[in-house]
Parts: sequence; C-alpha cells; structure tokens
Amino acid sequence: MTYEDLLSECEKNDIKVVERYLSDYDGLIIKNIIVIRKELTQVEKKCVLAEELGHFYMTTGNILDYNNMDNRRQEKTARNWAVDKLLDCNQTTDTYLKNNCNLYDTAEELEVTPQFLEYALKHFIEKHGLKYYIEKYKKYYRQGNIVYSI
Repeated sequence: MTYEDLLSECEKNDIKVVERYLSDYDGLIIKNIIVIRKELTQVEKKCVLAEELGHFYMTTGNILDYNNMDNRRQEKTARNWAVDKLLDCNQTTDTYLKNNCNLYDTAEELEVTPQFLEYALKHFIEKHGLKYYIEKYKKYYRQGNIVYSI
C-alpha cells in the first residue's frame, strides 16, 4: 500500500489530509483532519498517515499526554492498526529473513521506515508468539541462509 493509496482511502471516508510545517509532531489528527509534517519523505509520510488513520478509526479524544496509561494504550492500538494495514506478517517475516535480518534493507524493500519495521516485528511477535518465528527460522536455516535473532 502506498501513500497515495492511503490518501485515496482518506478521501473516500471524508478525511482531509494536509501537509504543513509542524514543529512537535510528525502527524496529528483533529476530528476528520489529518496533518502530516511536510518535510518528511514519502515513506515516512505513509507510515505516519497509517498511524493517524489508526487513531481516526480506533482511538478517542486527546491522547497527547503519555503519562496517562490509557493514552499509551490508545497509542499502541493505533500503531498496531497501522502495522496490520501496511504489512502482512508472513511477507514481512520472509523478507526480513531473506535479507538475513537486516532491518534497513528489509524496511527499504517493504517501503516502510526502519523504526516502523522494528515496531512491526515486535507487534507480530506479541500477536503470533515466538514459536511462529522459530519455525520460520528453521525453514530458512534449512534453505542455507544464515539467520540471526530479532
């Protein structure tokens, strides 16, 4: 899914996306308006927009105060939604292992930021468990690839 695909989804759901110069955040949402930091790369914008859509669909209210446990939970919910929107667990894992667990090459191939990919891998482990990844490692090891741990 590309940044343009996400913009189309926003348009279909009457969500306005504007790019502005922001000083404190990469993105934020106010009602049905998503503001994205203008100077981000296209890949960074895609990751930020997916997360802001996660906030639109999954969270409520002002959650900027991260000292509040409920706000941190809502932030995690939005990020998890973004990961599931942009990445498929099997494709992500296979690409990661194919690249011998190089985070930067994998992120580039999947067209996400390394930080987004790192969070996604943790999310997938929470969601599917380590056993899933151990089985994938065994499969790749048998194929002759050198595999490192996450």
